[in-house]
Amino acid sequence: MAETSTTSKDTSHGVIRLLPLVAVIVLASVLHLFLSDVLGYDRNALEQQQWWRLLTAHMVHLNVVHAAMNVVALCLVLTLVGDASTPRSWWLVYYAIALVISLALYQLEPQLLRYVGASGVIHGLVAYGAVLRVSTHRLESSVLVFGLAAKLLYESQAGAVSGSETLIGAPVITAAHLYGAIAGGALAIGSLAWRHFSARPSVT
Repeated sequence: MAETSTTSKDTSHGVIRLLPLVAVIVLASVLHLFLSDVLGYDRNALEQQQWWRLLTAHMVHLNVVHAAMNVVALCLVLTLVGDASTPRSWWLVYYAIALVISLALYQLEPQLLRYVGASGVIHGLVAYGAVLRVSTHRLESSVLVFGLAAKLLYESQAGAVSGSETLIGAPVITAAHLYGAIAGGALAIGSLAWRHFSARPSVT
């Protein structure tokens, strides 16, 4: 009973400590309304060495509705798996996933000229948190992983979830969701492997 209470408390504290990340995304999205040509993923601009776009593209959005949808989704993800890692690690993982997505889009989606939004990173955070928690929250993690895989499979066959493109007023780049999930899962597996080998007693 005491263990459950402690876990719940740690989760809520983790979410609270991660709220600055949500605030930064909201602020960046507001700035994007005035700096839309500076922060988003733009293939031509990247070819002119505007490398900051590899990261900032995943913190800005097309409009208020787009930003609100992703902020709500991010808060939900942090509520579900926010206790899987430290706030500092979540920040690093967010940007690592963002970088992987941008590089994958650049290399594998040459027809894509512009992109903004946090949804790809959010898919990665779900994968990262669920995989990290699989040993302590097996059922929850299994449901999250299965649900994420089912969504990605659906999108690969039928495209974006019905209604989402209408809400944001633009096409949904489902490839970003796939690349984000792969990046998040790989980072989690790497983190677990590091913990395992670093915890082993050294042989002298």
